[in-house]
Amino acid sequence: MRELIYQKTSILFYLLAGISVPILHFTEKYIFADWEFAIFLFIMMMLDTMVGIWKHWVRKTISSEGFSAFFTKFIVYAVTLVLVHNLTNYTEVGEKNGLFSWIDNIIYALLMAREALSILEGMVEINENLLPKWVRTHLMKSLKDFDESGKFDLNKENDDQTA
Repeated sequence: MRELIYQKTSILFYLLAGISVPILHFTEKYIFADWEFAIFLFIMMMLDTMVGIWKHWVRKTISSEGFSAFFTKFIVYAVTLVLVHNLTNYTEVGEKNGLFSWIDNIIYALLMAREALSILEGMVEINENLLPKWVRTHLMKSLKDFDESGKFDLNKENDDQTA
């Protein structure tokens, strides 16, 4: 009896492995492969969501719209990651085209900067004194500039020194 169970388990294992390996290969080649970055981005999204809930809790303005915004953001980010993966990894006549090899670094940094900025803005809205003045002035301004222009400069003089 034990041997029969072992054989059935082995067959099931080999079937699952036989099916999952081609699916994983297809996914990593054509859809997305940088799962480590995806985890970092997901953590930032969770932090942003938690700060958003906290902010609305303090203001007593919690609604389901905020939760639906998370799912919209998740879909938009997922589509963006697949787009970037395809731009950086597509091939022509079997050779990888390097024309967009730079774009993943920029888009990944923009996504992380946007999440970081949203977290910091939420914290400032909860209580301005939660963050040091330097963060409220220089870092947040640099993140906003990076979000708008793609340029990040912490050394640039900040026009708004009053925050």
